[in-house]
Amino acid sequence: LDEPWRYRPQLRLAAIVGIGASLLGALPIALALGGATVLNPFEELGAATLHGVTGLAGAVGVLALIGLVLARGGADAVRRGPVADALAALGRRSLSGYLAQ
Repeated sequence: LDEPWRYRPQLRLAAIVGIGASLLGALPIALALGGATVLNPFEELGAATLHGVTGLAGAVGVLALIGLVLARGGADAVRRGPVADALAALGRRSLSGYLAQ
């Protein structure tokens, strides 16, 4: 996501499809946990697997949504403030410590 403004249509599609798939994939588990339906053990396994797979799609969708927020203003709108600088420094330190293990 170095230049998110260049990929707005793809990010929008990934956000809509990913988050939508995640919500639909969570529906069977949500209905079972809410008591609206009863699943046998085989159905529970299928619902849990569906929930896990579509959860990954949801993660991609949320990342695409973050990219869209960053792309709102184009190349000129990407400015770093003190909080972003502190988070970047923390990320560099954490990665260095992880790699040094």
